[in-house]
Amino acid sequence: MVKTTGLALAFLLLLSLFGKATSGEIEEDVKAINAIRVEKAPRIDGVLDDDCWKKAEKSGDFVQAQPHDGEPATESTYVQVCYDNDAL
Repeated sequence: MVKTTGLALAFLLLLSLFGKATSGEIEEDVKAINAIRVEKAPRIDGVLDDDCWKKAEKSGDFVQAQPHDGEPATESTYVQVCYDNDAL
């Protein structure tokens, strides 16, 4: 159940980052991130000290949707993606 929930959350996050099209408009500035394959899955505990997080590419430069659509995010945020044989 935990793996399924984690995969669903990762999928929704990726959709929100890369698949957003609003009001019939298509995003011109497409962003991408490389997911790295790891042998040992990270422990999802909120502490980013696992080896995979040291190697994974960081992606940021997020913009807000509300209240000021398209303006830079007010909070510094980044995302990293890694996967193994069992999970993303």
